Amino acid sequence: MNREVESIIFDLEYKIDINIDIDVMNLIRKVRELEIINNNLLTPEDIMKEYHIIALTYYRENKYKESISISKIVSEYARDINDEYYLAKSYGWIALNNLFLGNITKFEKYYNRSQNLFVKLEEYEDIALLTSRVLVVMCRNGYSKIALEEYLEKAMSYLERFHTKLSAQIYMSIASVYSIGLNNFEIAIDLYSKALEIAREYNILEIEAMILYYIGVGYYELNIPSKTIETFNNILSDERFKDSIVMNAIVALDLIGVHVDNRIDLNKVDKIIEVCENSINKLDYIKKEQYSVQLDLYKIKYYISTNKVNTIEAIELLNNAKKIYIKYGTSFIFTQVDFWIHQLFGVIYLHLGEYSEAIEAHNIALELSYNYQIRYTIESYEDLSRVYEKMGDYENAFLYMKKANTSRREVEHTGLIRKYMVTQDNYEKLREHERERNHFFVTLSHELKTPVNIIYSSLQLLNLFKDKNDKAFKEYYMKHEKSVKQNCLRILKLINNIIDITKIDSGVVKPNFINYDIIQLVEDITMSVLSSVELKEIEIIFDTEIEEKLIKCDPNMIERIMLNLLSNAIKFSSNNGNILVSIAEESGYIIIKVKDDGIGVPSEMKNKIFNKFEQIDKSLNRKTEGSGIGLSIVKLLVELHSGYIELESEEGKGSEFRVYIPDSKKNEISEKIIGEKYNVLEERVITELSDIYIT
Repeated sequence: MNREVESIIFDLEYKIDINIDIDVMNLIRKVRELEIINNNLLTPEDIMKEYHIIALTYYRENKYKESISISKIVSEYARDINDEYYLAKSYGWIALNNLFLGNITKFEKYYNRSQNLFVKLEEYEDIALLTSRVLVVMCRNGYSKIALEEYLEKAMSYLERFHTKLSAQIYMSIASVYSIGLNNFEIAIDLYSKALEIAREYNILEIEAMILYYIGVGYYELNIPSKTIETFNNILSDERFKDSIVMNAIVALDLIGVHVDNRIDLNKVDKIIEVCENSINKLDYIKKEQYSVQLDLYKIKYYISTNKVNTIEAIELLNNAKKIYIKYGTSFIFTQVDFWIHQLFGVIYLHLGEYSEAIEAHNIALELSYNYQIRYTIESYEDLSRVYEKMGDYENAFLYMKKANTSRREVEHTGLIRKYMVTQDNYEKLREHERERNHFFVTLSHELKTPVNIIYSSLQLLNLFKDKNDKAFKEYYMKHEKSVKQNCLRILKLINNIIDITKIDSGVVKPNFINYDIIQLVEDITMSVLSSVELKEIEIIFDTEIEEKLIKCDPNMIERIMLNLLSNAIKFSSNNGNILVSIAEESGYIIIKVKDDGIGVPSEMKNKIFNKFEQIDKSLNRKTEGSGIGLSIVKLLVELHSGYIELESEEGKGSEFRVYIPDSKKNEISEKIIGEKYNVLEERVITELSDIYIT
């Protein structure tokens, strides 16, 4: 029973809204209600979860008041049994339902309660999903740019704390807000690309199809309808997506719109309408009713474009569409429907010669257009101009055409500004790249010059002893052999780092993932450096409460990460210092911590420390050596594991680097692929620590 309940909750909470069948919601709710009444063995926790399911079904049916009422019962049970996680969930759903109802004060109150609890519990996945849903509702209801940006910042900050299947869905939602709500297609495209990458990583076909759909919409917004048509046709013809009935209906609907609005291949529209109708007929009642309204509006536009419109039938369809739209209100699935209904009324009335009714309808459409993109306002101005021209009122016809042209120029001006900003941004990036390149050569020359000078000086001194007896020469050779070798390895390390960072940046380096015991791996790597720090008398401690943990990782990359971090800790620790390496589990991540009590990182350097060639001490007489490449490689290698790295440091009080690696396995296989002990080659350790000089 518990597994069944948890499965239902997961589907209702995390499944994409378009895949929810309303008829199934009714059935689920009735079953859960009977379970509460008839099952005397239910614990308070069981009852709480049953009510939670009921609240979710009401939400899915757009019955927001009922959902709030039941969610409050869930919150009472959660408080009674001290379940903060479900208390946070219930507050979140109460907040979201209130947002749909326009109760902003209550929304903010319960959202903040939910947010505080989720953050306290470190349930970043849940608060990120809630915030992304809040953003979508705000976007659809025309909230201000300031309001959207506030919650976008929250969503992105939480999203960076985890990497799961759900990440793709959340990135997609946020991207849609940037695209539709803020008209920022550059950021939207970046986020869609990120979502698509994650969807393909986890093989989530429904998300992949939706992202491709949004990319097609993006092409349309960028005025490339041919690419939109190509993208939409690819989705409809892809066998992998054939079971995504709702997605196919949406794509077919918009494909009709692109053909009609741009008068491209209108001879293909009848076939697409047939495909669309077949998909719509397979939907549940509520979706079927709303999708049919959208299709009817597209049909009217199509028949107007091809001069096949039956005005009586069109008015009947529009009256029915208006009735259904009013019935669902803000919960109607599609946006701009109210605008289209009144715009098409105006077009039909103009066709009938009923000019007063046409003007009235277009004026209503004009008022509604202010809630949407400027192009709808321009369309309304042009519609009104046409009506007045037909009436012979050329003064008003000219006035509205002038307004349309002025608005169009403003749009073009805004577009030019956006293009200028993009160009300026690209220019600044090029300048930064140039500065980075120059800094690279300065750093490289210094880092090569130091060991080469040492090697050259040693060779010159050896040359002085070559004519002396073998014993004297051997003594001198033994004295300087270690220094020469160390500096050769230092040059080798620098060259390897440059080659590696170039390969990673270009995408050549790919992780060789296997399932491995990360605890044993990190411990073996940590222990491998002990002999190298004896002269500095630094104590290195490895500590963990986890005995064994198999995760998907590339052991060679983990070795590189750990040796870099340990080298860094040793380098910046004074003699008799302490370094603590520990491992913990948290929110779907394995966290590897490397903590030292060394010089720390200045506050102004914390955000730069992972940049290429950044050094804490850049002075010519600095006490520590290093190219500034190591930590940037660490960051890139961690990101190749779909993880992230954090730094906590205070100048003069040491540093703690925290590496977050997703707690997941390759192909869900639980066995280890290779042996118990990881073989850390001594040569690699010596090479990695070669730029540490004992003082």
